[in-house]
Amino acid sequence: MGVKLLIRPVPPKGVTGPTSYDLLKRLIDELCVSQPSGRSEAWSVTCQLMKQGHGLVGTVGGPTAGAGGGGGLRDTWAVTFRDAPDVVFLLQRPECKVLECESAVMRLLEKKLEFAKQMAVRVEGHTYTKGDFVLRLCTATQAIHSTQALLGYCLEVEYLPVSSMSSAEGMLGELLDLMKQLMNTIVAAAAAANTTTTQEGQGPAGGGGGAGALSQTLHNNNNSSNSNNSLNRHRSNRKRY
Repeated sequence: MGVKLLIRPVPPKGVTGPTSYDLLKRLIDELCVSQPSGRSEAWSVTCQLMKQGHGLVGTVGGPTAGAGGGGGLRDTWAVTFRDAPDVVFLLQRPECKVLECESAVMRLLEKKLEFAKQMAVRVEGHTYTKGDFVLRLCTATQAIHSTQALLGYCLEVEYLPVSSMSSAEGMLGELLDLMKQLMNTIVAAAAAANTTTTQEGQGPAGGGGGAGALSQTLHNNNNSSNSNNSLNRHRSNRKRY
């Protein structure tokens, strides 16, 4: 496992979620080459909140221990991965405990211990490569019973050769600079297209401004990551990477 950086753009008010995804997808298409057999590289993580009894979904974590008559058992998160469908990880957040077991344990929880699935959060996407970098474009959704809602999008950047942040500062800084340049180019082109469309006929208000604000948000997120990792202090030493 290398060094990872998580970028989560927050679109301004008035800009719909898919706009954020489209901009990130275009950024990756400009920057990366999708791995061969790209669809086989699709991945997903599903987190299901299991509540004992039939209480309503409230605050995350639910009732206190023993509320469902489970002899000390607590509400549990069941986490499954696409590449390991036969394994489930049971998480008890208050105690920070993780138990790895076979997927058949889910039937035991539901049939014998009266646990029920109350809420599920799913994160999924595709993997892209750029040299020693791996990028994962993620879409997060939440489902409560029959209601599903979009939580947002994020981009995970992983630098494989090293596991120390101090050793990866230079390369991550270079990649972030390149991403900002590409994003500015994409946003400028989108803004020009929106301006032309607006002049020809009234379209959705604030289209160009929303794209520019999203670019600024990503720019700020990148600057925050650079600040936290002290990337700007090492620009003179990037040649050693």
